[in-house]
Amino acid sequence: MTLVRPPIYTNNEYSVRCFRSSYLRSNAYVLESNQGVYVVDSGYCDNLLIEYLASNAKPVSAVLLTHGHFDHAGTANEIANRFGCPVFVLDEEKRTMRQNNFLLKALQQEPQFVMPTCSYVKDGFQINGFKFHRCPGHTPGSALISFQNLVFTGDSVYADCLNFVSLPGEDETTLRRSLNSHRGLLMHSAAIFPGHGSATDGEKLFRENIELNSFLAGE
Repeated sequence: MTLVRPPIYTNNEYSVRCFRSSYLRSNAYVLESNQGVYVVDSGYCDNLLIEYLASNAKPVSAVLLTHGHFDHAGTANEIANRFGCPVFVLDEEKRTMRQNNFLLKALQQEPQFVMPTCSYVKDGFQINGFKFHRCPGHTPGSALISFQNLVFTGDSVYADCLNFVSLPGEDETTLRRSLNSHRGLLMHSAAIFPGHGSATDGEKLFRENIELNSFLAGE
């Protein structure tokens, strides 16, 4: 019997469910379609996510990571090993992922990040309708991941704010350039699923996120 987890977005072709980690409240998403079950960002030590995937009759096809920070990639190794699926992330994220246990120590947390065996891919990589769009700035290898007219943004875009935390590899100028280059992708999306906080859509994002608009204008 599948664990009850109502979708936050659904149509006749696919559904999206959100699982929020207890630490740092990071979002993991499960997209289910006729082609399979895909995890976009895995959260951190997310037992509810693992329970849901284990109870689902459909096999897990892949984990796709918007970036390599532990709160978004921390459960990827367990999912890959338990369900026998690949993990995809842009190749510029190798260093980010290798620094996770140092970052956990700096945050006075137990350094328990386990590096998954990843398939490191290039900008534009596509798999079964998903596409990686390189979006450096939050980290050197951050990506927006699109599926049809949906966009998963990780920590590059939030629904109602920006959140600069001065982590290694973060660069505001690079992020501004990246987001301006992807403005059309974001603006025309039916739903935007960020790494923290609530979902939105492209029209609402640019209408209501005043902080984002000021940032993109260089103010």
